[in-house]
Parts: sequence; C-alpha cells; structure tokens
Amino acid sequence: MGTYEVKVYTAGGIFPQTKDYIYMRLVGEEGESDSTWISEKCEIKTDKSLGKLQQIVIHKETSFHLLPDDWLPAKIEVKTHKNETYIFPLYTWITDDGKHYFREGQAFIPSEDPFDPSSRQEEISKRQDAYRWKISEKGIPDHIKAKDMDDLPKDAQFTFSKAADFTIEAIKGQVWDKVKSFFFGDNKWSGFDEIGDMMDYSKYKLLDYVRNNWKDDDFFGYQFLNGLNPMVIRRCETLPDNFSVTDDMISQYSKGPSSLDQELKLKQDPGADNPIFLPTDHHYEWLLAKTFVRSAEFNLHQLNFHLLRTHLLAEVFAVSTRRNLPMVHPLYKLLIPHTRYTLAINVLARQMLISEHGVFTEIAASGGEGMFQLLRRSLSKIKYRSLCIPDDIEDRGMDKIPNFYYRDDGMKLWNSLHRFFSGILKHYYKTDKDVKADAELQDWIGDIFRHGFLSNKKSGIPNKFTTVADLVKFVTMVIFTGSVQHSAVNSGQSNSSGVVTKMPRAGLDQPMGPVR
Repeated sequence: MGTYEVKVYTAGGIFPQTKDYIYMRLVGEEGESDSTWISEKCEIKTDKSLGKLQQIVIHKETSFHLLPDDWLPAKIEVKTHKNETYIFPLYTWITDDGKHYFREGQAFIPSEDPFDPSSRQEEISKRQDAYRWKISEKGIPDHIKAKDMDDLPKDAQFTFSKAADFTIEAIKGQVWDKVKSFFFGDNKWSGFDEIGDMMDYSKYKLLDYVRNNWKDDDFFGYQFLNGLNPMVIRRCETLPDNFSVTDDMISQYSKGPSSLDQELKLKQDPGADNPIFLPTDHHYEWLLAKTFVRSAEFNLHQLNFHLLRTHLLAEVFAVSTRRNLPMVHPLYKLLIPHTRYTLAINVLARQMLISEHGVFTEIAASGGEGMFQLLRRSLSKIKYRSLCIPDDIEDRGMDKIPNFYYRDDGMKLWNSLHRFFSGILKHYYKTDKDVKADAELQDWIGDIFRHGFLSNKKSGIPNKFTTVADLVKFVTMVIFTGSVQHSAVNSGQSNSSGVVTKMPRAGLDQPMGPVR
C-alpha cells in the first residue's frame, strides 16, 4: 500500500484559485492511482507502491450550479511513503474539463526521453494550433497571430493582477493628453519653460537633473556614451578629406590640448543644404541642431534598438519556443520564464503605439510609413554579431574606451549568463552529434531564422545548430536580448528621456503615456 502526500501551489496574484473540483491521477513506473479529488493539501492512497513517479493527469469539473472557473496552478509536489519528493511544474491555465498531462520536472532531450515520442509531438501540435504565426507584410519580423489581448492563448495573457498593475502605473504617469494638446491643439505652449511644467520634476532626482541640464553640450555628448541608447557610438579611426572643422575650432572648446586627431567626431560632408553647426553659431541655431540630432537618435533608438532588437525579436523567440519545444525539453525550461508577458506587451504595442493612430505614429518624427521604412532597413542590416555584446563591442572599436558603462556592466552579465547556460546545456548535449540529432532544437532555430530574420543569410543568424558551442552562444544571446539588453535600452527612459524638450518619449513598455 502506498500513501502520497500532495501539496498544490497556485500562481501568485489575484484569482488564481478555482471553485471547480480538481481531480488528479498519479502515474508511476509500476502502476497508476485512481483519479482522486485533491485540495491544497491532501493524501492519495493506493493498493501498492507505484514505483518512480513519472506523470500526473489533471482534470477539472465544474461545481454544481456554478459557471466554469479557470484555474492557474504553479506546481504540484508529491511526497511518497519513502520520503521521496517529486515536483510537477504546471504554470498553465486549465480552462476546460479535458485531461491534462504533466511530466515530472526532470528535463530530457528527445534521444534520452524514456516516454513514447508521440507524447512530445502531441503537445507540440496542440501548441502550434494555439500559437500561430502572423506573416508580416511590412518586411519586419513575423509575430503572434492575435488582434488583441483576448485573442491570445490564455497562458500568454496578463494575469488579472498584472493587468491591474500595468493599468495603474500607466494612468499614474499619463501626460498623453497634454502632449497631444501641444502638438495638435489650438493653444500652443509659449516656450521651453512651459513645456517643462508638464509635471513636477523635483520629485525625481535624475529627471530633474536632466530637465536642468539638457541644453548643456557636455551632457548632450555624454548621453551617446552612457545615456539611454549606448548602441550607436563607435570609434572613428579616420576623417573625410573635405571635413571643414579645423584644429583651431576644436582647441577653442577643449579643456586641454586637443585636435581633430584626438577628437575624431562631427563626421559629415558640409554644403549649402547640409551645413555643420558649431557652438559659435547663434544659441538657438546650435540648440536646434542638437535637437534635430536628438530627435533622429530618438527614432533610431525606439524603433531599431528598442522595438525591433528587443521586443520584436523576443516575441519571435517566445513564439518559436512555444511552437517547437515541449515542456520536458531542457531549453523550454530555460527559456519560458524569460518570455512571460512578452506576447501580451507586444500586442498592446501594436495596438497603441505603432498602429495607424498610435502614440508613436502621431508623435514621432518618423510617423506612419516612415516608421516601417526605418524598421525594414534596420532588420535588413541586423548582424548576428551586433546582438552579441562581445562581438558588437569589438566591431564598434569600443573595447578600450574609458568609462563606457554599458560595456563594463553588459560584459559581466553576458559572461555570467554564458557560463551558466554552458554548464546546463553541456549536461544534456554531451557531443555535437547530440545537438545535430535534436529535431525539436533544429525546428526551433529554423523558425527563428525564417520568421525573425526573414531567412536573410547575410545576417549571420544560424538556420541550424551543428555544435554545442554554437547552441550555448545563441541561447545566451536570446536571454541576454530579452533581459539585460532590454533593460539597457528601456529601463532608463523615465529618468534619461522623460523630459519632453530633451527627447519626446513614447515608451514601448508604458503604452498609456509618453512619460511614466
């Protein structure tokens, strides 16, 4: 006879519980239990020991006189009479009265899985029906086929508590009506000071500093090195022969001995329709020139380095993971926590930011079709090396530039991630042959190559894996992109770019308003 102690964990937040009846059957190497009603803590008794537990079968029945009540379990722990504990991760909404099968937490690549291979394929087939590609007609990465949040599979939607938090945060910082009134209303603001009165900046130390110093040349230049977008700055080795800035001009504004060879900046051809502006020009001409530069940089940052290279690519990684990897696959277990809410946020972005009447479309200089032209050009020029910070830093010649904090912090985090994933993946893939033989893994990278990079071989993105080292590097890039890189180009938006006069902000992660 066997006695199994069961403990049920539900996902955090509001309304994860259910009023419906939950039944569970234990499946072991030596037999199965009867289907038993379970509660948060309970016991399941059997006539004999079931051996090593491999699987649980869950089904839900609606309570009498009540409507069906969806349930979001996190995991179920089962402790045997031999004091062995088995953990079954679920993290899936159960919405119907069908049978749902969940494996014990141990991961298996296809060649090592003791179960019938058909169980893996059945799970993948169901997810491919739920997570469908929407083919982009604009030359940008494909995305999940969903018109709005409710059209997403429930596992990809915001939980009630997350949706509430998201809405509250957006409303708290909403100044969209003021911005829209400024650009499109009858009453125009009279000057910079009035624009700066949109909110009480004194509550935010860094934002207040930006508001008071955004006109300064030193601060303007510093932002390209350690500001919100540290991705465009690169070491310039040579200057064009017809460059009109002289050493004398440089020495006037340098705090110490300096020359063009030392500075190596302001790189463009002069002309009547393409002048070079200098600090010696009229104050407002020089300020206007810097404003145009900042506006162009804002559009490039938000569309290329933020939207495309983190949001849209992260969505491709997330959809491909759902469509090609079963829950028991080690790569699924590694990636799935990093994809939470990715699809939901991007659906909102397509609805509220880059749609026909979205915030970015109506406010940003690129606007409507120009916005998609920039995205198309950016995607066509993306290189795999530019998504991997060690390669990107080397290619930009920024490996030895002092005080480049994006490089210093980013490299530490990249190396930590790479070591971690190397250890885990090499545990499952002992040889390069193991990588080549994993059809699920090859389908995963093939989907990413086709739907994320539109099969552009010039990008350097692999369309298949042949070595363990290649796999480790790519997985590191995927998780670095959705975590570290996204934080680098997103999280400083409120502090660095919340001042409208410095950089009008249409943040992709706070879609209700330009300023948080």
